[in-house]
Amino acid sequence: AMPSRAARAFSKGSLWGTVVNMCAAIMGAGSLSLPDAISSMGVVPGAVLLALTAVATHVSVVLLVDAITATGSRSFEDLSVLVFGKFTGLMVELSIIVFQFGTLIAYTIAIGDMLDPLLGMPAFEHALPWLNRHHGGRQIITVIFWAVLMLPLSFVEKVSSLQITSLIGQLSLVYLVLAVFSHFVVDLAASSGQTVGKLNLFRASPTAISASAIIMFAFTCQVNVPSLYHELTIRKPAQMRAVSLRACCVCLFCYSLIGFAGYANFPESTQGNILNNYCLLHPTTSSLSKHPPRVIAPAFAAITVTVLMAYPVNVFPTRYALDVMLFSGLGDRYRTTRHVGLTLVTAVFTLIIALVETRIRICPPIPSKCHLRITHHLTMMSASPRHHLNVISALLLRFRMMFGSN
Repeated sequence: AMPSRAARAFSKGSLWGTVVNMCAAIMGAGSLSLPDAISSMGVVPGAVLLALTAVATHVSVVLLVDAITATGSRSFEDLSVLVFGKFTGLMVELSIIVFQFGTLIAYTIAIGDMLDPLLGMPAFEHALPWLNRHHGGRQIITVIFWAVLMLPLSFVEKVSSLQITSLIGQLSLVYLVLAVFSHFVVDLAASSGQTVGKLNLFRASPTAISASAIIMFAFTCQVNVPSLYHELTIRKPAQMRAVSLRACCVCLFCYSLIGFAGYANFPESTQGNILNNYCLLHPTTSSLSKHPPRVIAPAFAAITVTVLMAYPVNVFPTRYALDVMLFSGLGDRYRTTRHVGLTLVTAVFTLIIALVETRIRICPPIPSKCHLRITHHLTMMSASPRHHLNVISALLLRFRMMFGSN
């Protein structure tokens, strides 16, 4: 009876299945930046802002669902046209497309960047010499993951069909959160003075404003709300409110745990990405304990799985916005052809930019004695024969990084 009960709980359109999909739309690689964000403003302002943002997200979802119910709209685009007119609807479509393309490009690049450190480990180099990180291994592994996982999952027509993959992605993120927390607990036991003893309850730093933006946009999910609502088995505003409340609470808990544990573990770190604080080859160099838990290396793979499973969730609104903009007059004609074609265009375009413009890095490897670490920045690009592609890549990624990074 238990397996069938669990299957029903996470079936398509179910309450908890939709909660998982909403969490997948909210949580992603952006959680890695939360410890640095909290460090920039202090524990109390960070906690308050996280809580307020979670509440504001839930309220925005409730208002959006009420507006959808009152107008009969099925998307952001439809709602914008009905309320503000065609011009505003077009602007909303363009914003969604640019925002989501930037997200997908960043996710594709991040896959290679997060797997690249693992490829440098002696065990990987010995077992898979053809994936040598110095001879195109990063590009090869990116194409493999894209072709085997990211592209096939992107063809799914409904977000509700991604509930199992979304669950896998969120469980992987939970592992990352628990890995960071367990590492902190071990270091806390070894030296509380070097961890919680150095925390700032309040802090006014030059980066506090940008840090607050990271926290506020960590809960971005509204673009997926219309599809999630319309795919509910019980399509009622009360049901979607229950979904939103649970999803926001789960995300707030995970964000708080990784944010505060990551900051407390490395209170004097200036790294924008929590994983950049850990050394995989020599774990004791990044720990206060002589016997640190061996949980961080799998965390690299875990966040990779999370990004992989979040990719198709972000393809859906991109494809829908493109279809509305380009083929709104066709109705249901050539629906399958449009679906496949727009999916291929979206996925292939993001892959090409991720492979060709290798100087754009979301998490580039660091050539140091602990070279198996990750950082989070966008490098400046110099002029080259691929200048136009550079400009497109930079604009999309900068737009994405300005307005949120889940």
